[in-house]
Amino acid sequence: MDDILEVMPLQDRESTLLECIQIIKDTLDYLPPHLVAITAQCRDGRIQNITHLLYNHCVQYLPQASARAFFEAVCVVLEAHVDEVRFLQGRVPNNFSTYITIRSRTIALNPFFEVIKTEFLAETEWQFNSAWEKLQHEVSRVAGLQNDLIGLARDLEDGEPLNAITVLMRSYGGIDKSELNSALLSWCIAEVSAEHNQGITRCLYHASQLHLAAKELGLQGAAMARTEVVVRHIFLLCETHLKWCASSKRYGVKSCISQRHSIHPDYPFPPTVCDSYTRVATVKGTPYADGSEGNIGTTSDSRTEPQLEGSV
Repeated sequence: MDDILEVMPLQDRESTLLECIQIIKDTLDYLPPHLVAITAQCRDGRIQNITHLLYNHCVQYLPQASARAFFEAVCVVLEAHVDEVRFLQGRVPNNFSTYITIRSRTIALNPFFEVIKTEFLAETEWQFNSAWEKLQHEVSRVAGLQNDLIGLARDLEDGEPLNAITVLMRSYGGIDKSELNSALLSWCIAEVSAEHNQGITRCLYHASQLHLAAKELGLQGAAMARTEVVVRHIFLLCETHLKWCASSKRYGVKSCISQRHSIHPDYPFPPTVCDSYTRVATVKGTPYADGSEGNIGTTSDSRTEPQLEGSV
């Protein structure tokens, strides 16, 4: 779907996304999807057809509650892609903070988080859903920054405007078609890398808050174990996604390192992102901060959200 959307004119892209959202919402409400009527309004109806096929496929294999949770979250992702179009058109503020709120949704992890929660958690364990949402948001934010940092070389070569580093550079007037400001590029990479690593800290904090919320709800035994497993699955995606990005041919990381960057010989590949490997790897053996096996754990000051300096 991404590949098709990327070559569409922005106006067609927005209308197509809005129509896909309507297809899903109508279907979730057990109404006939407007597939035929909607497709007739666009020159290219492939996205709408894919949406319809995806829905039919998923409802065959997912329980009803999981399918509903998945597609409600998919609608949020599609709405973020609409915001992305408006960002490119200048209809919403064209700055880093706006971009990152969009990126944390277009990374499209939440639909899968919702399925994990629906499949593994009992109804009582959803009573602290706001705590789950905070962890999910921060993990999605981290993954979006990973994607942009590791894909930066390709994005610069392709002239891709939707990247955290280039968005930040534009806010300082540092993007020029004929020449890159290499000093500003290095600074922006460092700032976004630092924001990524601080995001890992925030993920740890939200994980500890989930543990506290579960304890206050009186969860114990199997219920607490389920909660801890789901937290671990969601949190460790920070590491899984980073490894996938680093190994994916889509980003061509190895060629960028070996050949340097063709746009500017001083292009600094961002190794600081790899700092997060160390932070996330420590979660596996003694999952969360207190050193105890088999639980999320808390620190003595776990009710105090980390004061992160130097955020972008």
